[in-house]
Amino acid sequence: MLAIKNQINSYYDETISTSKISQFDFKASFSEITSNLKLSINHLFSIGNMKEALLVIPILNGSLAILTPLVVVDLSKDSNLTIINSAITISLLGISTVSGGILGGTLILISKIFKRLSIGTLLKMNLTTVLLSFVAFYFQNIYLIILSSFLSSVLVSALNPKMGTIIFNNIDETKLATIFGGMVTYFQIGDIVSRLLFSTLVIYLPYGYIALIYIAVVFVAILYTLKSSNHVEREF
Repeated sequence: MLAIKNQINSYYDETISTSKISQFDFKASFSEITSNLKLSINHLFSIGNMKEALLVIPILNGSLAILTPLVVVDLSKDSNLTIINSAITISLLGISTVSGGILGGTLILISKIFKRLSIGTLLKMNLTTVLLSFVAFYFQNIYLIILSSFLSSVLVSALNPKMGTIIFNNIDETKLATIFGGMVTYFQIGDIVSRLLFSTLVIYLPYGYIALIYIAVVFVAILYTLKSSNHVEREF
């Protein structure tokens, strides 16, 4: 019995020790992640003409992230958004997004017009299509929602390679993985915040009011991009 007790005590001590080490490692890892994220964001903001994109893209991502959930929750009620039935409506919305992404990736490779478009121009066009999506939702026009979702996916797919090129050309190769990973994390913050906000708003507000809130947010982002563009033009 004494031997068994000693073994149990030994196992208990090892468990506590391992738990303390794991807790220490977690804190160290979290601190390292936070430090790398701050480093990435600082590097990104130091790149010329990137501030506009860095401030607007999280809003763009967040708005796009809740468009489909907003349609889905509306379809759960007696909705005017239905095309034949809810399943077909959701499928068409998903197909429009995927096909738009494929087309946008193709156009940026073969179209001289798309290649000449600046990041600022693509951002304005993208924000406009997202604004159109929420306006269409407010007026319960599913066909316009599908069209604007398709166009937005085209523009997002054209925007991503341009953003990647700027990062690759302005960041030291040894820091590229850290900076690029930090950029992706930073851009996803808008997605997370928007989903959390939506999950709260959907409990208390009618869906039309939620659409109006996002219309206002996207409209402010458009005004900011226009103001930033005018400021850059005056500098040159």
